[in-house]
Amino acid sequence: MRHNDVIKKYADESIVWDQLQENKKVESLSSFITAIQDENNNNIIVLEIYQVITHGKFASINGVISLANGTKINFCDVYTFSNAAKSGKVKEIKSYRLPPIQ
Repeated sequence: MRHNDVIKKYADESIVWDQLQENKKVESLSSFITAIQDENNNNIIVLEIYQVITHGKFASINGVISLANGTKINFCDVYTFSNAAKSGKVKEIKSYRLPPIQ
């Protein structure tokens, strides 16, 4: 399955992605897909996940993103789903990123 197909399967049509460090908000599924493709152009080579926490229609994940140029970015994403069922789609993401570590 291609990345876009996975995103379309699990993200709500009206998804909102708040990138808090950049003070940027992405709204709608098509804008989200474009933003994710732009993120992939940053040459992410490793994604380390430290914790995933879920409760009801909320989830969070934190870890480190490693880029090809050696930069490491600590992150935490908080997700809100349309409902608590397994069929719930991602409606909102709040992304917290610390400045890069060289």
